[in-house]
Amino acid sequence: MDVKSSQVTGNAALYYAAWQLSRKGWNVMLTSRNAKGSDLFCSNDNETIMFGVQSKGLTKRDPVGLGASLANLRSDW
Repeated sequence: MDVKSSQVTGNAALYYAAWQLSRKGWNVMLTSRNAKGSDLFCSNDNETIMFGVQSKGLTKRDPVGLGASLANLRSDW
């Protein structure tokens, strides 16, 4: 594939994460793909627990950099 392969991999990872969370009983909503922050928002049925998830899909075996501090993450998970 060409340059788009990383975008396709990212989309596959995003939908896989949404599927797995849904299987575990969470209500999952995808955000705009180019938005900063969470890629998914999740809640329980009563909407008493809500959290954001940032998805990363890898095309190589290189580690994913999370930055210098976990306080700088733009998502809960």
